[in-house]
Amino acid sequence: MAQYFILIDGSLSMNSTDSPNRESQWDSLKNRVPEQICQILQIPLAGEGGEFKLRFFNDFFVRDTGKIFPLHPDKSSRELLSQILQENPPKGATYLAPTLKEVLEDCSVSLNPGLSSQAFVIIYTDGQLADRSEFVNLLSDTCRQLNSPDPLKIAMVGVGIDDRSEVGPELYQKIAQNGYKFKDREGRDCNIFKFQLLEQIPDIVNFLNDV
Repeated sequence: MAQYFILIDGSLSMNSTDSPNRESQWDSLKNRVPEQICQILQIPLAGEGGEFKLRFFNDFFVRDTGKIFPLHPDKSSRELLSQILQENPPKGATYLAPTLKEVLEDCSVSLNPGLSSQAFVIIYTDGQLADRSEFVNLLSDTCRQLNSPDPLKIAMVGVGIDDRSEVGPELYQKIAQNGYKFKDREGRDCNIFKFQLLEQIPDIVNFLNDV
């Protein structure tokens, strides 16, 4: 069984226009991400119980668990995904950890070593997290529940993150290189996180397969 959880940064910082073409992070996401999600939806789920879900995150959506959108390979078109994005414009501050924690609890079956399952969490964000320490701690705590990194993969796709950003790509590159020394329940190195910039991902499926 495979589960795919797509988390989209719905915070006000996504309205920033740091890119050379003066396109906001949100516009860049709307223009490119629906196509990537459609590619993800074509990945075989390998057994019963597999699912695709989309969620937004910010401090408002932490309190609004209704903002969960089940996705279906045969029904979730690029147009529908674009409509979902259009109807949920950015607002609030960038809090990722509470929503990610709920998602990890939702896929807790994947943390059970007795079950053959795998979960992927794909995060689209400008990286300007207000809860960076909580995010790192959550990754560390999650690794300590695992026997190995195989059942759970978390992939962050950076939208408009560069050296001019308040929080640059270095933080996420450090996490991806296991610079925080995450360990599994047996004390072995455990790396469940990968990071890449949106414009540097020609094929999202290959990117996930390499996680």
